[in-house]
Amino acid sequence: MSAPTPPRATLLDVQHVSHRYRLPRPGLLAPRPSVKVLHDICFSIWPGQSVGIVGESGAGKSTLARLIMALETPTSGRVRLLGRDLHAMPAAQLRLARADFQMVFQDPYSSLDPRQRIWRIVTEPLRALGQRDHALLQHKAAEMLERVGLQARDLQRYPHEFSGGQRQRIAIARALITRPRLIVADEPVSALDVTIQTQVLDLMLELKQTVGVSFLLISHDVAVIHHLCEELLVMHRGRIVERGSPAQVVQAPRHPYTKALIAAMPRIGQGRRHATTAEHDDDLI
Repeated sequence: MSAPTPPRATLLDVQHVSHRYRLPRPGLLAPRPSVKVLHDICFSIWPGQSVGIVGESGAGKSTLARLIMALETPTSGRVRLLGRDLHAMPAAQLRLARADFQMVFQDPYSSLDPRQRIWRIVTEPLRALGQRDHALLQHKAAEMLERVGLQARDLQRYPHEFSGGQRQRIAIARALITRPRLIVADEPVSALDVTIQTQVLDLMLELKQTVGVSFLLISHDVAVIHHLCEELLVMHRGRIVERGSPAQVVQAPRHPYTKALIAAMPRIGQGRRHATTAEHDDDLI
């Protein structure tokens, strides 16, 4: 009789994460007020799976991304990657662990240092891990550029010589160079022309299928997440108010906010409606 298959371990576990931001004191002797921007967030990502988080500006999505990337520490709760509590690690150990999780930022025009050549930008994560072999760095940078549809000859160019879509491909190459298990992509196509958005999303889907990397995709657009992810989480005012497959959530939304959000969202390549009913004046952050 064959031995039972051991249970598969999760890649990322976000366990009861809440977060508060301190505000300036209203007076010299007054206590510092705070605002709670995340409320008991829980979800997991399995190896090879991609999860999308959708919500309007102020829902707390980018704050959650910073906590998952260990750029900030949650007020309460835990973030575990491959079973390791990221916020309990010593700094040196966390620096090495970052090889397993990388980030692609929203704005390809500000996330790439305009003073550096592309090879230095793409190899930044490797150099942060202590890699100093110049020939090896150049080789790996060329390999990553070709993987995202650019050419090795682009290594000596500067960011201003590329279009927005090409810059985001460079940012993806930088995230891939450590061969991470997880890439957190915070609004990766929102700054791009609609004609380029699908190209970048198709690249991410191809990388997921060929490299096996998982994505946590953060967006205000349901159509973007539908393109890439198996699971969709809807955030509103710092809470997850609905979850399910993108098709389930889009076709049969249950929460009133989800219904308003979907009604307000255009498809990729279409213009946004003038009235966005899911937006609120009291967004958190």
